[in-house]
Amino acid sequence: WMDRLGHGTMTAGIIASSGVMSDGMYMGLDPGVRLVDIKAFNASGVSEIPTILSALEWVYDNAKAYGIKVCSFSWGIPVASNGYDPISIAVEQLVNEGITIVAAAGNSYLFPGTINVPASAPGVIAVGAWDPWLHEVAYFSSAGPTASGRVKPDFLGPGVWVTSDIPVTTISVMQEWDEEYMPQLIKEPGYVMDSGTSFATPYVAAMAVKAIQYYYDTYHAYPTPQEVYQILISWSVPVNVAGKDIFSGYGIVVGPH
Repeated sequence: WMDRLGHGTMTAGIIASSGVMSDGMYMGLDPGVRLVDIKAFNASGVSEIPTILSALEWVYDNAKAYGIKVCSFSWGIPVASNGYDPISIAVEQLVNEGITIVAAAGNSYLFPGTINVPASAPGVIAVGAWDPWLHEVAYFSSAGPTASGRVKPDFLGPGVWVTSDIPVTTISVMQEWDEEYMPQLIKEPGYVMDSGTSFATPYVAAMAVKAIQYYYDTYHAYPTPQEVYQILISWSVPVNVAGKDIFSGYGIVVGPH
């Protein structure tokens, strides 16, 4: 049950951290949200297709019992897909059940046609990384289109030198690496910095949670994934004023404005 790698804890913290160990400085976007954590990857961050499918099936079978409204997937398979691979089909089934799926676009250095599975699936929100320090799309963020010609990513989230939680029940692989090679990435006890679309993804997933709450407070009903998508479009600031493109999508999700 421990997060030996540290990647899952960091992505979860971006969504839900209380920030208690930093006096609120490194608080997540939705600190009151309930998390359902599913461990499908090993201590090296590697998994297999059957294991991932089993995890997705668990979500499908238990979504109503646990009230799962959003899935944040900071993982991906770097292959081109037209949406008919087993992972994409399984994820689309979750979308059809009313679950908003947010997935990392990948880290393939802005080369066109490199959106990961399942971010490339039609109903999935694909997230690229924005560099808030240089005010540009991060140099490593994967680009579209997908194999079926869809313009992805859909949105950007901050993904360069993001600070979030590290495990306290174990010394994670990420922490060990940072302490040996880049100790400046250890911010203070309990927190670390890292970069990647993995860390932009939970940011957009947290904004999707906010969109669902906003919709529920307004209409007293839960929105569909398509309605969440439309809210996020309205909450985004475009990078390309001409419209959605294969590098920045609809832009950076910032909230109502």
